[in-house]
Amino acid sequence: MTLKQIAGLGRKLVMFLGLFAGCFGRREARELLRVYVQGQLSDVHRKTAEGIALRFGKAPRTLQRFLESIKWDEEKFHDRCQQIVAQDHAHPEAIGVVDESGVATASFRMASSSVGRRSWARFPSTSTAGCKSPRSSVPGRRHCLIVAHKVLTGEVKYFVANRVPGEKGVTLRWLLRVAFGRWSVESCFRQAKDELGMDHYQVRGWRCLHRHFFLTQASHLFCARVRQEYDAPGSEPTDRLTVEQVRSATNTWLSAADLKPAARRKRYEDELKNQRYHQRRNKQARKSHTKTRIARLHTLGIDPNKIKSCTP
Repeated sequence: MTLKQIAGLGRKLVMFLGLFAGCFGRREARELLRVYVQGQLSDVHRKTAEGIALRFGKAPRTLQRFLESIKWDEEKFHDRCQQIVAQDHAHPEAIGVVDESGVATASFRMASSSVGRRSWARFPSTSTAGCKSPRSSVPGRRHCLIVAHKVLTGEVKYFVANRVPGEKGVTLRWLLRVAFGRWSVESCFRQAKDELGMDHYQVRGWRCLHRHFFLTQASHLFCARVRQEYDAPGSEPTDRLTVEQVRSATNTWLSAADLKPAARRKRYEDELKNQRYHQRRNKQARKSHTKTRIARLHTLGIDPNKIKSCTP
């Protein structure tokens, strides 16, 4: 990321939120959308409606009403997120994953890699999504049990598939890729909770909860789109932006917006310095972990160069 790119995050956020203008009939609701998403992208410690409102000079009750009773079409908002993902972030190797939200009352629907599918999605690269399957898609009589043993830890995992290797072009490697694709969805939940306050809601009512989740989905989508746009093509994994870094850079833009040019530039430079430091640390850590893992595999008599990867 560059100084110019950080300076342009405000304009990108305005353009992104403009994609949802048709979901809000009144100007007040559109303004509160901006406040809520900015709050989730900021460094507010507890990203509740009250915490966000106090940070951006709004009455807490007004932002609570935005989730509760102010008129806007949350279902259309949700569908618009799906359409954006399907149009701009779909991938031919997308994997469908059904996952619960961790909320005691019930699971919720989030974005997907194709219109009509509903679950949480990882947008930047391998668009991972969930879907509601019809009854005819449940496992039939022919299925297989996959037992995966992790030699480094002794952990054993079991997967049941309604596809059988060797039939209709299905391979064991493909089934393993689908089975272990779940981690990216879990990573999305962690990012949404740690960075965007997905689990910081303090609301009453099913509608309020859904609205909070859908807004968090949009905040995550914004970070993912910026990450995908700003990453250099063919860059190493350790050099790529993370959702955490995009959110931090957006918070820097928010906090520096009212500063004088010199002070604003200094704030941007500090953010870039911090990003580059963490990228160097991540690169060193990845190199160290890889070296340790390879040494352990050699100890077990396994040649890492002969291991077949199940990822494309």
